[in-house]
Amino acid sequence: APNPNFHISAPALFAEVNGRVQISGSATGNGFQYYKILVGKGLNPREWTQVGENVSTPVINGALAEWDVTGLNGLYAIQLVVVYADQRVESSVVLVTVGD
Repeated sequence: APNPNFHISAPALFAEVNGRVQISGSATGNGFQYYKILVGKGLNPREWTQVGENVSTPVINGALAEWDVTGLNGLYAIQLVVVYADQRVESSVVLVTVGD
């Protein structure tokens, strides 16, 4: 079961996505400072690109970010990174297939 404080609920694991992808889930918890969304190509990306800015407002079962995948294709990882005041960092990853 996903951690209730940090998880990606949409898109689903291995979903086929295109256009503007709505990334939803939760980023919250005791000592929450901010979250960010990163994306990378492949199963184990060597490089990650941040989608949007760091967000300092907690989200519970809501919209985290929008990712424009125009011009991309193949397997991508979407990573939610949550940073807490005690320097703890938690993350959750979902793999999706970007198609035309």
